[in-house]
Order: sequence, then structure tokens, then C-alpha cells
Amino acid sequence: RLLIEAERLKLAYSCDPLVATNNCLVDLLPHQLEAVYDIMLPQPTIRHLMAHDAGAGKTIMCGLLHKELRLRQPDLRTLIVAPAGLVSQWTREMAVKFGEHFEEVDSTALKADNAAWLRSSSVVTSVGYARQPHVRATLAAVSWDLVIVDEAHHMAGYEDRATQAYQLGQLYPLKRGTLSWPQRRHIRRPSQLHKTAPAP
Repeated sequence: RLLIEAERLKLAYSCDPLVATNNCLVDLLPHQLEAVYDIMLPQPTIRHLMAHDAGAGKTIMCGLLHKELRLRQPDLRTLIVAPAGLVSQWTREMAVKFGEHFEEVDSTALKADNAAWLRSSSVVTSVGYARQPHVRATLAAVSWDLVIVDEAHHMAGYEDRATQAYQLGQLYPLKRGTLSWPQRRHIRRPSQLHKTAPAP
């Protein structure tokens, strides 16, 4: 009976295209639904740069996309890379608004368990920590289905050199997609990401 119920939940999206909206505690706005269901989800590979104004709900859109993909693919592996000061906020918002538990990985967690990246399928870490060469090495062997980068201008490169953060952005082996957004619009976006319009 449990196997039947699990299969029913796995296929729920085929009967309810907005299944994730019924499993979150958020008052969704039309532009958020359009971005996730009309633009992102139909793409075979999701690679978007979200450059909406502050307060437009970029975090909500990312959470909604993660929730929808998780319901369709229970073993979805998601990595969120954010500034250190926002890591706990991401963990809290994903739990409260979407019922999704994310594990924070930092130096303490990695020292305690070399396989910390694999211990959970949903992980949040800081760009300042993950960009360090020895930490990047542990990430290089781990595959993620969805990578979300908050304030992606921290991963910007330069004409004459590649920063540690830029090198971090280059090592993700993706199966499904990347979401990213800059804090300042004049920062050049990472070359591997497309704009908020559908990827070509």
C-alpha cells in the first residue's frame, strides 16, 4: 500500500501541473508562477539568470522550482550557494515556506564528515567557504541536479584572471539546471548562464 501511495505522489504532477503550489505556505504572485511554470520548467536544461528587482520574490521562485522538481524527482540533488550572511535565511525559508529541509555545510561539518556533501540531497553553503581550493576539490566529485546561486556577482570573472569564486562556478557537473541572480546589474554575468528568458 505504501508503494502504491509513493507512486501516486510521484506521478501527481501529471494530473496537477501546479502540484507544488498546493504544498507550500506562500501567496504566489502571477509573475512568479509564469517564471517557474511557463518559462523554466518547460526547458530541457534550466539555466537562467534572474535579474528581477529587489522584492520580486526570486527566492520564492527558486523554492517553488525546487519543490516542483523534487515532487517529480524524489532523489533530486540541490545545492544552494549564497553569501555567508544569507545561508541560515535560505535554510529557514525553504523549511518554513516549502517544507524542505536543507543541511548547512561549513568547515565544521566537512571536518566532521568528509562526505558531508553526500549526506543530504539538499545542501546550503556559502560562496566564501565553497570557493576555497580544498573545498572546491571535495565538491568537484559531487553531481547536482539543481544549483542555485544567490548574488551571483560574487562569481564574476575578470579579463586577466579567474577568481576562486569564478572557478567554483565552473566546476558544477549539472544534470538539470542552474539558477542565478546578481545583486548589481552592471556586473557581467557568468558566461555559462542565460538571461531570464528561455535558454536557446
